[in-house]
Amino acid sequence: MKTNRRIMLSISIIVIASLLLGGCAAFGKANNSDLNQTSSFENIKEKNLDSENIMNIIKELTSEKYKGRLAGTKGNELATHYIENYFKKIELDYPGDLDNYLQHFDQKVRFTYSAPKLEVLNEAGNVEKEYEYIKEFSVNTGVTKLSIKGDAKGKGVVIENAEELANNIEAYEGKILLVPSSIISNMGSGYIIDRVAHENSKIGAIIVEVDIDNPNHVYGSFVVGPNAHPTAKFAEGKPMLFTCSSKAFKELADAANKKLDISMKADFAIESVTAANVIGYIEGKDETLKDEFIIIGAHFDHAGDNKNGTYNPGALDNASGTAVMMEIARVLKEGNYKPKKSILFIAFNGEEEGLYGSYHYVNNPMYPLNKDKTVMINLDMVGSKTEMPLTLLSFDSTNTKLREELYRYSKELKIDCVQDAGQGSDHYPFGTKGVDALCLINMDLKNGYHTPDDTIDKIDENRIAEIAKLVLYYLDKNAF
Repeated sequence: MKTNRRIMLSISIIVIASLLLGGCAAFGKANNSDLNQTSSFENIKEKNLDSENIMNIIKELTSEKYKGRLAGTKGNELATHYIENYFKKIELDYPGDLDNYLQHFDQKVRFTYSAPKLEVLNEAGNVEKEYEYIKEFSVNTGVTKLSIKGDAKGKGVVIENAEELANNIEAYEGKILLVPSSIISNMGSGYIIDRVAHENSKIGAIIVEVDIDNPNHVYGSFVVGPNAHPTAKFAEGKPMLFTCSSKAFKELADAANKKLDISMKADFAIESVTAANVIGYIEGKDETLKDEFIIIGAHFDHAGDNKNGTYNPGALDNASGTAVMMEIARVLKEGNYKPKKSILFIAFNGEEEGLYGSYHYVNNPMYPLNKDKTVMINLDMVGSKTEMPLTLLSFDSTNTKLREELYRYSKELKIDCVQDAGQGSDHYPFGTKGVDALCLINMDLKNGYHTPDDTIDKIDENRIAEIAKLVLYYLDKNAF
């Protein structure tokens, strides 16, 4: 799931617009004795749903060899072929215009070439204190007026008055500006950024305090990102913008009082890459209804390698939704079901960097996106172990027929859910084409979202099986 939002979100107190922010699974083994059995399934045998297979897929996609599945990396390519081989093994068809399930496209990606650094130097110029990336600080890559690559070293100065800074910017030449959270709360970040990014400014860099322990903080931790629009051009030779915890900020302020140098480094760049969606389908058997499509989608890319010995496994976001989609495809194919309508399965790529894969598909559809004959169900961040309802997120608040139907089915299956509208995931491009599109999501942002802590232990096997069951229940009522 991307930030800006599927959903438009903000990064804590520093409110900066962002985009946004292998092996083989086991097949066919029933493992659902704990699911509530119901006689309301008429066409699909729900006992064929295998929650263990879902968890095995998540385990595979979050393993180290995929390194967080960032589009344009070797790990993402491996994940693409893992899903492709899975579709091939269960004998899904693929649209004839494709090359073995793959729909290629070009996109932009923000790459991390080496780990960011934030350090305090002693009087001899040696490192006295080094802060841990993501745990204690992050780099903001959402402001194109500032740089996302470079080195800075200088004396820190705590900004007590933003207007004084603005009126006397020359006095801070070469300094590392330490901006308390109270200044951002009162003035906003844009005021300071505009002054610091001025063409005549010689500011060294900016470090903003973030009260990461505040219960109102959106994420509860630093996250990878936020990202500017992927086609944006970043300024070169301008200050960098870091954020740090209140504890680290106090230490940096103490270092500033002692006239010690603060050293910073960032090594990011926007690059063009080629990625691919993975698409399979089951053709409807009714001569009339086969031209109606139910699209089940989920993005499989994530935030990649942090270059500091950690990577972002993306279990909830979004190995979870990908695994549910893959299991639903397996149930239908291995059960040899014959739906009347056609069912299209799309593993989207490039979601985290701007919904690239889903935008590419809706602009280059394999089958007509007739709004009267197509619905789209998007699975993103499902099965969180945190107790929270499943959110049924429609494209907007007017086109809600699909949302209301899934809400009714959720209640029949005793799944706790709420209805909402939001546009930050892969259902959004479909909604712009008039397709009734819905995102199923557990909006758990405080347990590892876009960090190395988004691991499989945050997924509840029973809950994720319930969501798979919900989608199968919808297919049972609508595809046959």
